[in-house]
Parts: sequence; structure tokens; C-alpha cells
Amino acid sequence: MARFDPRTGLTRLITQRVSQASMTQRAGRAGRLEPGISLHLIAKEQAERAAAQSEPEILQSDLSGLLMELLQWGCSDPAQMSWLDQPPTVNLLAAKRLLQMLGGAGG
Repeated sequence: MARFDPRTGLTRLITQRVSQASMTQRAGRAGRLEPGISLHLIAKEQAERAAAQSEPEILQSDLSGLLMELLQWGCSDPAQMSWLDQPPTVNLLAAKRLLQMLGGAGG
């Protein structure tokens, strides 16, 4: 999984356990276009102890692309948006700094 670090401005890949929702989604994809199966190479007990849901991607992503799109749509303040999951302020600030350094955002 990719995780953004707002202190460094870099995204790094990390290994983490899959959630029950991800296992269910993968199983649903198997056989969608052709016959298929989904294998989860973990013990049944581990699968049962897995988190029900994964953390929403917006909470751990580089938001510079999103912020650029919001600016193009005329939204200069992401707080104006109604979010299912509020993006972390620190990640939005990192995105704003990056866009300002690249000349993609005013102010």
C-alpha cells in the first residue's frame, strides 16, 4: 500500500495486513469475466481477526493532484467541500506547499 508522508513530501510503499472488506472485494472480482477463484494465503483465524475495513485512501495519500483539480474547478478552500472522510489538514497543507513551489497554485 502507498502511504504519503507530509513531512518529507514523499509517498512510500508499506506492507500491511488486508482488511476483511478487501478480501471480500477480491473474491468478488474473481470470476467476473472468466471462471476464477480467490485464494487468501492466511489462516482462517487471521482472516477473522482482520480489520473490518481498510483506512480510506484519502487519509493517507498525496493530495496535490486533488488540490490542483479543486483549484481548476474554482474551489480554493477544500474545507468548503462535503467529504465522506475529511482529508488530513497536514496533507492538504503539504499539497498546497508543493503546488506553490511548482507554480501551480497562487498565494
